[in-house]
Amino acid sequence: MSWLPADGPILSQTAKELTRVGAAGLTALLITLLLTPLVRLTAVRFGWIVKPVESRWGRRVVARLGGVAMFIGFVATTALWVSWEPSVVALLGGVSLVFVLGLVDDFRRIPPYTKLMAQLLIGCGIVLSGIRLVPVHWAWISIPLSVLWFVFVMNAFNLLDNMDGLAAGVGAIAAGFYVLHAALSGQWVVAALAGIVSGVCLGFLRYNFPPAKIFMGDSGSHFLGLSLAALAITGSLRHSTQLVSILAVPTLVLAVPIFDTCFVTVQRLLHRQHPFTGGTDHISHRLAVLGLSVRQTVVALYGASICLGLLSLAFTTLKPLPSLALWSSVLTALMLCGLYLAQVKVYRMGQADSGMPPSHLPVPTTPIGTMLLHKRRLLEIVVDCSVVSSA
Repeated sequence: MSWLPADGPILSQTAKELTRVGAAGLTALLITLLLTPLVRLTAVRFGWIVKPVESRWGRRVVARLGGVAMFIGFVATTALWVSWEPSVVALLGGVSLVFVLGLVDDFRRIPPYTKLMAQLLIGCGIVLSGIRLVPVHWAWISIPLSVLWFVFVMNAFNLLDNMDGLAAGVGAIAAGFYVLHAALSGQWVVAALAGIVSGVCLGFLRYNFPPAKIFMGDSGSHFLGLSLAALAITGSLRHSTQLVSILAVPTLVLAVPIFDTCFVTVQRLLHRQHPFTGGTDHISHRLAVLGLSVRQTVVALYGASICLGLLSLAFTTLKPLPSLALWSSVLTALMLCGLYLAQVKVYRMGQADSGMPPSHLPVPTTPIGTMLLHKRRLLEIVVDCSVVSSA
């Protein structure tokens, strides 16, 4: 029993840090919960609303600028609970810049390529501050990959914000898993920041869950994307020497927005559409076409995000070869899902990007739609997939 005195202070310190992380997350949740209705009332009063348009899914008039409440909640809580280390200051500076960029885009639409250049410059600034992929001796590849990572995740969450409650819920789940990753490696500053982001998302989700009363807008999606992108390559990943883990863990935690962005980009290019334009061709819209309600679609994607996040925890205990095999299996499964969803017809002949909501389009017949009528065949496929995966 000689180990008790040595472990006692460690356990006490861990409990203290966990309490601080929980308190930070709760503070962020309460601040955002209180600010969001005030922002909504202000937006409605001044006419800052989103009206139904052909290139968007919603058919209701909804207040926007919810990102203002999210940003204030994040900054205020960080100032209260997190020590002002250089990396924290750099993150706050980057988040502030992308928030302003998104806010300007909410009021006056910025041309896509102009916005992309601004995102690249902000990403370069964050990388120069020291937040980037490691190890350092891979700087020749880690620096450009880090910049592209920041820009990609920002745009991924901007695209994911296409259905009520989707981006905020997935963001809360991803931040929650980053809390676990950071806590397991003892990176308590990162855990506190992730807890704050999760609390902000949950506070906003109270008013954004279907049917949404307010949208986060580009200011909120840019803030959320950059904060999660930065948390993904710091903390628990900072001391990893395995390239597979460095790449696999963040991509699994953020697999839903990454998959949606890649899928939509490929589909639009194949249908000769501009990848930066709005549309109702996302994975969430295709699931709705297949018969799911908005709430069912959002909850289903929440479930997918949770399952992939749990897999990311497994990567912290696996050796490189099993990690690579598991990562490859996940990528294969996502590609198969993409091939299936690509069969859902959301583009009309001669009007491929009309933006008309899928409810106005004929419901397509797909192989899985047919299989659902034969539950025995579906069970056989599930068993076969399980056996092959286990082998």
